[in-house]
Amino acid sequence: MDKEFIHITKDGDKIPLSQMNDSHLINIIAMIKRKAQKGFMQYSGNVWQGEIDCDGESICGEEALLKLNYQIYVDEVNRRQNTPRQDRILTKGNHANR
Repeated sequence: MDKEFIHITKDGDKIPLSQMNDSHLINIIAMIKRKAQKGFMQYSGNVWQGEIDCDGESICGEEALLKLNYQIYVDEVNRRQNTPRQDRILTKGNHANR
């Protein structure tokens, strides 16, 4: 069985995708599209024998969409559009479908 995808907010909160409300999901998709179009830097680094080595890579377009899990969010929107509203499981908390 596949583990459910967990969205991590900019504040570090973790929200299972199934508990995210529809408008939040749509806003995340729009944000990912903007980031992919504009591009962003991804940094990686190592510390070895007290020396810090850091590299940056500019990521944009299709590669950015992949790294930002764009398709997972789109698939969730599509799943919800194919599920009758009354059949959805309403969840507790601020991120429940309304």
